[in-house]
Amino acid sequence: MFRIVIVGLLVSVFFVETGHAQVCGAVHTVRAGESLSGIALKTHGKASAYREIYRVNINVIGRDPSLLKTGTKILIPCGDKSGLSVNQDWDLMPSVDTLEGLMKFGTQVVDLRLSDSVKGGIIPGAMSIPYPFWRGPKENPGAPPSDRALSRTIGGAGLKLDRPIVLVSGTAAPFDTGRAAYVYWILKSLGAKQLAILKGGHAAWKASGRPLASTPYRGRQYRVQLQLSDQWRAGQSDVEQIAAGTLKGTLLDARPSQMFAKQTLTQQSVPSTLPGAYNSPAPSAHRLATAEGSYREGAMSVLDGLKTQKVNWSHDTVVSFCNTGELGALNWFYASEVSGIKNVKLYPESATGWKHAGHKLAVPSIDR
Repeated sequence: MFRIVIVGLLVSVFFVETGHAQVCGAVHTVRAGESLSGIALKTHGKASAYREIYRVNINVIGRDPSLLKTGTKILIPCGDKSGLSVNQDWDLMPSVDTLEGLMKFGTQVVDLRLSDSVKGGIIPGAMSIPYPFWRGPKENPGAPPSDRALSRTIGGAGLKLDRPIVLVSGTAAPFDTGRAAYVYWILKSLGAKQLAILKGGHAAWKASGRPLASTPYRGRQYRVQLQLSDQWRAGQSDVEQIAAGTLKGTLLDARPSQMFAKQTLTQQSVPSTLPGAYNSPAPSAHRLATAEGSYREGAMSVLDGLKTQKVNWSHDTVVSFCNTGELGALNWFYASEVSGIKNVKLYPESATGWKHAGHKLAVPSIDR
């Protein structure tokens, strides 16, 4: 049976198994006489969606999709036209236990740690795409790589954007999880539909005592031409206009308060953030949001607290940023993905990119 927990804007569906395929992201046990096309008709509203169900479960079903055995457990994928929200039916921050189950049904796992760290062991079946492959140049690392570079990275690794993907950071630390959130933002902007971040990262898997593989999984390479969407990105011009007050919006600095409002030893304020920005420390939000068993509820509490900062979540664009993108991406993840607020964007270049563009940082306003 399903347990549904509703908190404010948040809807979470936890599943272990169901005898009736009702929502995407659920595990369905095949009953006597059922076919993939019949299951697809119930879950996606069209029999032709059986192809997607089969593709995700090919390792379980076998080579012939018509030979569906009674009792087989299959994962119901989320489709664009299923009428269901991926965020409602797909766990955005799965536990190690949940991930282990999802991997049996074809979910891809991407380890973002550096190659030297991977040598010490990796989740069996996980591919390795180190974080530097997702980053820009040294002088402006928050800027995403070019479309061509991202296409080469993803195709070269054999990562399929039309299949579920779980990203694995090194640890549960805010900055580490922020790295995963940054890659999540890139992959979503490239068209990926089902994305998640492993709660606790690789450290959680290792602490659980589960086995590790000595080498990463290598997918079949393919050629692809991808284009990064601007739907969840605040461009340089947008940020400049918001900072100048000529465009409605809120700049939200995700760095810790001591970085947002720097002071000298004599307690004199120094330029440290973007003009007119508010502060919403991502580390504090992350600690609350990832409290045991309550990250959704915690994320909602964090966002409720932002109301005191005069952030107009309903009408104006909210732009999340930090120093080089990671903590900004973490706040974006909790606001946009977990809480479903549609007008939140990431300024990936962040404060470093602002300075790289020739602009100066500002002293925070007294009421911010």
